[in-house]
Amino acid sequence: MQVTPHGKANKFFRAANKSIQINPGANHISPKGGEDCLLTRRVNEMVVNTSRITVYPEKKAEFFQTVAQLLEHIKRLKGCLTFHIYVDPTDENSSLLMSEWETESDLNNYLHSADFAILHGAITVLSSHSSDLSASAKVEAGTNQIR
Repeated sequence: MQVTPHGKANKFFRAANKSIQINPGANHISPKGGEDCLLTRRVNEMVVNTSRITVYPEKKAEFFQTVAQLLEHIKRLKGCLTFHIYVDPTDENSSLLMSEWETESDLNNYLHSADFAILHGAITVLSSHSSDLSASAKVEAGTNQIR
């Protein structure tokens, strides 16, 4: 459960079967009727890069074999948080490559690497269409919420 202490009134939520009171503007939480605890909020930045790809039907097996081999190596590069390929369930020839990087510098290093050159070459030869998108995001640690 995501709790963000906004507003003027005290907010309550249940965590581990205990009521906890959040005081807006304060940097602590208090178990109802108990002692104060520090409330720590860590925000991480990351860069998300996506590529939508439409593969030639007759080249699909070759494309996935090439990408699968490359992704195992790319995932170990400095700053790579994750790198996955997703297949569109309504169009088996359409895929989405998605990678998350710790910094824009890490993404740029990857984009100038031999690994990217090979992947880009495979996409160029084996697909009929591709488009790229990059975005920076701040993500609160321990949540799935992008700010």
